[in-house]
Amino acid sequence: MRILYIFQDEYPWDVRVEKICSSLSAAHDVHVLCRNRGSLPAEEQLGALSVHRVGGAGPAAITGFPAFFSPWWISAGLSLIRNRKIDLLIVRDLPLCPLALILKSITGVPVVFDMAEDYPAMIEDTWRYRGPGVADYLIRNPRFLRAMENFVLPRVDETWVVSAASRARVMAKAGPGARVRVIGNTPTIDILDMQPATDHGGLAVVYTGFIDVTRGLDTVARAVALARKEQLPVTLDVVGTGEALEQIKGLVADLGIGDFVTFHGWRSQPELRAIIAASSIGVVPHRVTAHTNTTLPNKIFDYMALAKPVIVSNARALEDVVTDAGCGLVFRDGDPESLLACLRQLESAADRQRMGESGRRHVREQLNWSRDEVVLLAAVKGFSVTASLGSV
Repeated sequence: MRILYIFQDEYPWDVRVEKICSSLSAAHDVHVLCRNRGSLPAEEQLGALSVHRVGGAGPAAITGFPAFFSPWWISAGLSLIRNRKIDLLIVRDLPLCPLALILKSITGVPVVFDMAEDYPAMIEDTWRYRGPGVADYLIRNPRFLRAMENFVLPRVDETWVVSAASRARVMAKAGPGARVRVIGNTPTIDILDMQPATDHGGLAVVYTGFIDVTRGLDTVARAVALARKEQLPVTLDVVGTGEALEQIKGLVADLGIGDFVTFHGWRSQPELRAIIAASSIGVVPHRVTAHTNTTLPNKIFDYMALAKPVIVSNARALEDVVTDAGCGLVFRDGDPESLLACLRQLESAADRQRMGESGRRHVREQLNWSRDEVVLLAAVKGFSVTASLGSV
């Protein structure tokens, strides 16, 4: 099959886009249509993957803005579909899903909606915690986005989601006849080639990923401060960056725990895994919202794969994974005392080892990309069979 994956941001790099396109390109001709913020070529071959970019530097930047009604994106999509004889469209996230449906209405090519997250709920979180900008009322308005989601879900041919909780939400909206598959944010199996470092005692907590006010790092910092007052040997490594980084650094200074917190900034994937491997506990402290209740970040599986017990907030999707795998503990969102209780329990090296081994076993046997890849390839094969029958 000839597949076009539509992505609203610049590629490379996005871990989910890479995994999906890499798996598909082993057996199919795969193209990515994405944004160009100005520094990358309009056309590029990345291994077996053909990348086509819209936009550029200077005045051309306006052509790359990922609006579903953009004539430049519509033209680029139509050109690729016709010239490359595309059989299937996969569109990542909500903002460009109507674009894919416009292309379908013109060409008849079926559309898969790769829903990496509940996008309207994510924007609701942004408005709640950071406040909307002037332009957000027009282009990032939660009410408009929710209406858009309600419009596209019954009209796409299939939707891919990242968790069972997300699937239940989408099925309720799209109806019982909707085709909705869980294709998770699980890690590639090669992560298991890396051996976790020996746990030498102490409570070395690690957080990885984007840093904004919805990630709950303030709760972690306050819990670390409480733990140090109790003489618990807790340290915190923060790997990542984001708009709330300076705010968290200020809180760490105010709490007087700067000697126990290390900010690593952004790190490459091998460096990131090395830091996780050297830690003793992974933490996912996300605020509990409609968004986090259905979203599973990559970090939880990275922690599990490297045999780290996981402390998570009581967001539904996170709690489901930790409970099912027996790989960690759950604390009440925004409650540093509740998080401190988890740290006290994990002072036991035996508990850390038991939970870490359980998490790693679940990644090896169930929660890995090799398993999700089977679901992905079966989904695409179904469209391939339909296309073949249609051409007879």
